Amino acid sequence: MRFAFLTGLLIAMLSSSAGAADKLPLEYFLKPGDFVDIKISPDGKRFAATYVDETEVKLRVLNRETMQAESNFEFGEYHRVVQFDWVTDERLIINEQKFVGFLDTKGGVPRLYATDYDGGNRGYLGGSGLASVGVGGASFRVLELLEEDPDYIMVGQFTADGVRPFRLNVRNGRKHFMGSPRMTSPESFSAGMAVDHEGNLRFVIESARDDRLVTHYRHKERDEWSILDLGNTSGKAQILPLAFSKDSSKIMLASNHDASTHGIFEYDLEAGKIELLFRDPAVDADTVFSAHDGTILGLRYMPGKYDTLWLNSQHPEAQALIGLYKAFPGQEVRFTSHTRDGSESVVLVFSDTNPGEFYVYDWVKKELRFLLARSPWVKPELMASMKPIRVTARDGLELRGYLTLPPGSDGKNLPLVVNVHGGPHGPRDDWGYNWEVQLLANRGYAVLQINFRGSGGYGRDFLEAGYLNWGGTMQDDVTDATLWAVNQGIADRDRLCIYGGSYGGYAALQGVVREPDLYKCAIGYVGVYDLELMNACGDIPDSRRGREFLEKAQGKDKAEWARRSPARNADKIKAAVFLAHGEDDVRVPMCQGNAMKKALDEAGKDYLWMTRDEGHGYQKLENRLAFYGQMEEFLAEHIGN
Repeated sequence: MRFAFLTGLLIAMLSSSAGAADKLPLEYFLKPGDFVDIKISPDGKRFAATYVDETEVKLRVLNRETMQAESNFEFGEYHRVVQFDWVTDERLIINEQKFVGFLDTKGGVPRLYATDYDGGNRGYLGGSGLASVGVGGASFRVLELLEEDPDYIMVGQFTADGVRPFRLNVRNGRKHFMGSPRMTSPESFSAGMAVDHEGNLRFVIESARDDRLVTHYRHKERDEWSILDLGNTSGKAQILPLAFSKDSSKIMLASNHDASTHGIFEYDLEAGKIELLFRDPAVDADTVFSAHDGTILGLRYMPGKYDTLWLNSQHPEAQALIGLYKAFPGQEVRFTSHTRDGSESVVLVFSDTNPGEFYVYDWVKKELRFLLARSPWVKPELMASMKPIRVTARDGLELRGYLTLPPGSDGKNLPLVVNVHGGPHGPRDDWGYNWEVQLLANRGYAVLQINFRGSGGYGRDFLEAGYLNWGGTMQDDVTDATLWAVNQGIADRDRLCIYGGSYGGYAALQGVVREPDLYKCAIGYVGVYDLELMNACGDIPDSRRGREFLEKAQGKDKAEWARRSPARNADKIKAAVFLAHGEDDVRVPMCQGNAMKKALDEAGKDYLWMTRDEGHGYQKLENRLAFYGQMEEFLAEHIGN
């Protein structure tokens, strides 16, 4: 580790003296970071970096020598740059999308642009010439950057009828359809695809109306398409093409066609053989990572913290990563980008207490130089560690999650906030820096996050165990985890509060309906409170797929909906309640917040009420400060020290 890095550490340590106040200001946690992601240009002369500015995520190009901005790209209020890449020394592609709610995607499809680093020759990519991407509900996703032909990229055009592959010119926007296999049924559509390192379409996943999956592949670009028979390809199976080998003769797949959890398979397209490389019986594995030269280095999965299985540990890039892991114990290390000649790379280091720091690694000198921090004011030594936990539910099912204790605490008899994630089917709580959890821990609360059944990341059976169980066994899992914390002596049974956003808001209010004597308070943030209304208003029931999801997740029994709806059972609530909603929410509209508010009024219950002119989650700093400031006062009143 070089002098610059050691000096940076010393300055950070000195600036956070032992006498610093225990309670940090709200802005410390709520203020957006200076940077989100940074990538170096192929010639190493510039950095492109995304950063948050109020409701926007913008892109800035920095001169390498001066670190001064050479250009800035912004797309308007609530618009975010969600992905960007250098395609030449001077040209970038930028994928941006409008987000009205913090937790939804109101605003439409992503839009793809190309531009010179200084803002010249900028335009939309798609159609003929520089026509707008997204017309008719279509959007582009980058499938492959073509280093040998940097004027082109491979993109998938996503529409209601599936994905179509195109070779797209980043200078004039012209696109060339690459062809795709004939679907086996008129009602089928292509749900996923993969191109090799030369830009040839080689793999297509077909999804039929009955959820049956068909996997098409071919050896070379002009070969006839064949069907890969993996056995169980019903709607219960998911097959994800991940990455081609360096010579494009093999492809890595994540698949659960033969078990509940996703395993990592290697399919040899020449020999027609498939081999299981890794599977965890409880946790999905669906990420592989490659070196700059295309060599697949290993795979990552998250049984608690991140874990890595090396497939080519002797590769120089793997050896460098292994060395960086040793230099940053307990943290995650990733390469974000490389120069064309591979002489330099940008490295991201992050953890549960570190929002992220960027370094430049010099492969010739074997030096690591500090570049920038995402949130330079955050001092990791003042943050709380996130501990992976396992809890056994009442029916014997193993649940996994995270417990965060206040810094300096002995971990005994603490006020506890049960923080329930949204979704609920597919998302999960994971390990890493979480500013909301850190805020609560800084205020003296233990924070419990449990991945209840229905959460993603733990296999098909675990995910499907949540279907038809909103307010039932899914809620029992949250209750059982809460009682585990009490029985372990971690939480004070008389100082428990449950909180969450979206589905988490539902679980918070359903928790105090189902367990009126367990929690002292509940905080519902942009939550669902009436299941019948969820099937009638909002953007989910507006589409066929949305309606199919609701039927699969919640059924069609209106009596069950009523029994499992907090707004229909407000008379059972004894706990203090705080509700916050967004007036412009389309995912969970105001009909939900108003229904819960009306039910509490009719039941004669006192509660706190907040609305703001925002969508599914507050983005504006002043509104977030108001919400979390009110939350802080509410928690202090009902479960505070």
